[in-house]
Amino acid sequence: RGRVLARNKGTVTCHDQRRSYRWASAIHDGFGAPVGRCVLETDQGWLIADWCGKIDEAKFATSRLHWHPDWELQNTEPNRFTAEHQHGNVFIQWLGAQTQAEIMPSVYCPGFGQAYQNQTLVGRTPLSAQHWIAVHLNLQSADASHSPAVSASQGRICLQIAEGPALELCEKTGTQFG
Repeated sequence: RGRVLARNKGTVTCHDQRRSYRWASAIHDGFGAPVGRCVLETDQGWLIADWCGKIDEAKFATSRLHWHPDWELQNTEPNRFTAEHQHGNVFIQWLGAQTQAEIMPSVYCPGFGQAYQNQTLVGRTPLSAQHWIAVHLNLQSADASHSPAVSASQGRICLQIAEGPALELCEKTGTQFG
């Protein structure tokens, strides 16, 4: 059973000091090596980035987003999806050149003895290409021209808000650099 190794939160501020973005990260050791997730607020919605250390038997990093049964997922183009709901839509883009995403059937269990069919978005990326996987949940538009970006090197994971600030985290602790 995994243990929580770190939990962090904070804000990152634009250079002009007019806007701050909230973020939270956590790291656990449930897969035999540290695995982290950061959720970062963007102007359009949320950026979710997962990263992992070296896991000997793993060939892919996999991230799952489970959706309530009231939502209907549609694949609009490779690695781009729309989650439709009677009150509005969410436009979803998986990031990373090697990432492949698909909709999978799943089960939502809100209580004992209750099981409802739902959908899950599953993103996979080969660990040989990169050791992170990320998805942008855009609450405003399907336009991907202002999508955020993710990169990792030298023990840091960088989440770049389109036309905004970058958040650099230590991969081992999830704490903010700078």
